[in-house]
Amino acid sequence: MNILITGGAGFIGFNLVQQMLKTKNRVFVVDSMITGSSENYKKYLKDPNYKFYQIAIESAEFLKTFSKINIDRIYNLACPTGPPNIKIYGEEIINACTTGMQNTLKLAKLKKAKYVYTSSAEIYGKPLYFPQAENDLGLVDPQGWRANYEEGKRIGETILAMYVDKYDVNALTVRFFNTYGPGMSLSDTRVVPRFIKQALLGEEITIQGDGTQSRALCYVDDSVKGLILAMEKGKKREIYNIGGKTEITVNNLANLIIKMTKSKSKIKYIYRPNHDSDRRLPNTAKIESLGWKQTIDLKEGLKRMIENFRERIYKQKSN
Repeated sequence: MNILITGGAGFIGFNLVQQMLKTKNRVFVVDSMITGSSENYKKYLKDPNYKFYQIAIESAEFLKTFSKINIDRIYNLACPTGPPNIKIYGEEIINACTTGMQNTLKLAKLKKAKYVYTSSAEIYGKPLYFPQAENDLGLVDPQGWRANYEEGKRIGETILAMYVDKYDVNALTVRFFNTYGPGMSLSDTRVVPRFIKQALLGEEITIQGDGTQSRALCYVDDSVKGLILAMEKGKKREIYNIGGKTEITVNNLANLIIKMTKSKSKIKYIYRPNHDSDRRLPNTAKIESLGWKQTIDLKEGLKRMIENFRERIYKQKSN
C-alpha cells in the first residue's frame, strides 16, 4: 500500500512513519521543514520503502508532484505547532490549514484515497464541558493570541466536511490532545520535553503560574495507534478525540520527573500567559468504540522519553 504522510518529519508524523514502515508499506513523506526535524527525516533515507520530499502542502509543487504517484492513504499532519510558533509562523499555519488542506483533499479526491486530518484539542478553546466530547463547541476568540492555530484547525475541519459533502471524499478527522514521547524536539517548550530536559541538565524546572493547571497526557505510541485505527475503521466525516484519560497537575508532573531523573533541579514559578488552558481532558468513547485503548501509563511513558532525551542530550554534547 502507498501511504502519504504530510508533516512526516514532525514529532507525531515521524512516529507514524516508523509504524508504517514496520508493516512494509511504501511511505511517501512530505514536510516543509519549517519546524520538522532533519534528524527525523534522515533516519530512513536508505530504506527502499521510504521517499522524502521537502515540499509545502500549500504549494503548487505538491499537487504537481503527487498527481503522478499512486496513493492509497493520506495522513495529513502538516502544520507548524507549539505555542511559540503560533506567532512566529502564523501565516504558515493558516496557509497549511486552508490552501494546504484543499490541496491534500484534491489529491484524495483524484486518487480516491482514504484521508485522515489531524486536528487538535485547541479547537475547543476554553472548553465548556469536561471531558470534552467531539460535539462540544468550546469558546475560541477569532482574534485571540492562539487564533492562528485554533481557528486554522477549525477551518481545516470545515474544508474537510465540505469535500466529503460535495465530492464524497472518504475523509475524517482526529483531534489530538496532549501527546508526548521520543521524537519531540529537545528545544520544544511544552511541559513534558521542557521539564525532562531541565531535569537532566540540572536546570531549574520552570512552571508557568502556580502549577495547578492540569493535562491528560498520552504516549505517542498510543496516539499513533489511534490514528491508524481511525484510518482503517473510522467513518467519513466523523471526528475522533485521541488523548490521555487521567489528569495530572503541572506541579505533580514536575515533581514526578524530578524523582524519575534523580535530578537536583529546583522548581521555579514564572509568568503564565492568560491564554493557557486550565484543563485538557478528552472524552475518548468514540475512538474506543473502534477498539482503541490507552496502554502505556504515564510512568512508563516518561521512563522511555527520559531515556531517549538522555541519549540525545549526551550525543549533542559530544558533537
